[in-house]
Amino acid sequence: MVSQECERQHGGTQNPCQTPCLTGMAASGRPQRGWSPPPALVLLFPAASCLTGATGFKLIGAGYPDTGLASLDAALRTLGFNPYRMGHRDKLDHAGHYRDLQKWLGILNSNSLEPLDRFADELIVRGYDAILDVPMDVTEFTLRLVKKFPTAKVILTEHADSEAWFHSYRIHMQDFKISSAQFSPRPEVMMGKSMHALRHVHEAVCEKKFGLPEFPTEEDADRYIASYEQHNRDIVAQVPKERLLEFDAHQGWTPLCSFFGVPEPEIPFPWLNSLARTKRHLEWTQQYNFRFEFFFFGIIGLFVVTMAFHLHKRWRTAAKVFEEKSNA
Repeated sequence: MVSQECERQHGGTQNPCQTPCLTGMAASGRPQRGWSPPPALVLLFPAASCLTGATGFKLIGAGYPDTGLASLDAALRTLGFNPYRMGHRDKLDHAGHYRDLQKWLGILNSNSLEPLDRFADELIVRGYDAILDVPMDVTEFTLRLVKKFPTAKVILTEHADSEAWFHSYRIHMQDFKISSAQFSPRPEVMMGKSMHALRHVHEAVCEKKFGLPEFPTEEDADRYIASYEQHNRDIVAQVPKERLLEFDAHQGWTPLCSFFGVPEPEIPFPWLNSLARTKRHLEWTQQYNFRFEFFFFGIIGLFVVTMAFHLHKRWRTAAKVFEEKSNA
């Protein structure tokens, strides 16, 4: 039986290894959820990564956003991995999300890749064995980690059509723009420091990728598609073929499990249509903002009209009195 703690850590999915998770320091050497290393241990990250249970990433996800990463993330968790995704709150260190964003911003603004190396070692000690999503779409970051962890497998998630990918990505970023606005009718958005920090990270990532705009329009399609395709070519060319899987989430379990040499789970592949969800969320947010603006500015407009009518009425009354006094 998988313990309740294990179910919480794995998001309610069954642990494929069928071994109970432990509270505190897990049997695998992973610290419990919400744990953050003490300062003294941070200094030992490079050495600690050489210890049993912290040997390095087993998997590096090299794909661009909106190429099936959500589905891959869910599939990896089903297979027993603990993936790290920069822009997503996780169960192993929920409280450290904002601190991580600040670290990524420092990495992106650095002229050296050494901060990336140190942070990768930290993530391993914290219990992660896979990394994917932004900023792994910065090609030099991906290739640095591929070199740093020579036994790690690499999965390049790809969209079947580059133009369709850009359309999906553009909608995703439209939704993100509204969801991370500095001024918003929703308090959780306006006061969400993590979302604002994530927005700065995305901006830095786009600057790292040939100065692309953070929120693309249709006019930016050619530049974005060129960046996406060049990244994929570079990964295929520079990652050893025996370590690389070019993966389309529509392919399901078969290529993924063959790549890892494990049997296919009996449950369906977790195909998550993030584009459909993003469209629904974008439409809901736009309607919410429109209703708020209509109500808010309607109240202000009504107040202005009422005050104008009242002042006009008083002016007419005063003018009438003045006229009567003048005639007298």
